[in-house]
Amino acid sequence: MLEKRDSTSEDYLKIATRQITNMILASKEFTNATSIGAYYSIGSEIPTQMIIAEMMKCGKDVYLPRIKSDTKMEFALVLPTSKLRSSKFFTKIMEPEPQAHVANHMDIILVPAIVASYNGYRLGYGHGYYDRYFSEYDKIKDTTIIAPLLEKQIVKKLPIDKYDIKMNMIITEKRIISCN
Repeated sequence: MLEKRDSTSEDYLKIATRQITNMILASKEFTNATSIGAYYSIGSEIPTQMIIAEMMKCGKDVYLPRIKSDTKMEFALVLPTSKLRSSKFFTKIMEPEPQAHVANHMDIILVPAIVASYNGYRLGYGHGYYDRYFSEYDKIKDTTIIAPLLEKQIVKKLPIDKYDIKMNMIITEKRIISCN
């Protein structure tokens, strides 16, 4: 699946990102949200930098993950003037500086994925940070979890285990898939 995603042309990725961004911004979940967790994309992921900038323009509080240890992460506030730094655990991942305010609750969290299934489960990079975060996050029932993906990253079924957390929505360049 990574090879399939990596084969996407830059031009198509830009077009798809614009379409995904527009669908996110038009959603009732986004309209009603005040605080949003996102992630700083790497490689051939949907470029979230555009999505983050648009969210900030709309006056939303945007938080990015910050890796705390080999097993823990938290989400910290970013501002248009924030300086991001390379994670000490994953140097390709940019994260908020140590003094940034940590989120207590987020209305929406965008999650990265290599592939996702129609029933709302995702396969990430195998480190388990998001599943652990969600399992410890006591207000998850009030949070909409969304994966912004290319249509070609959707499959019928994925193996799941007891630690996997189900997403509420998948937004592709072509549609919104409700996973509730």
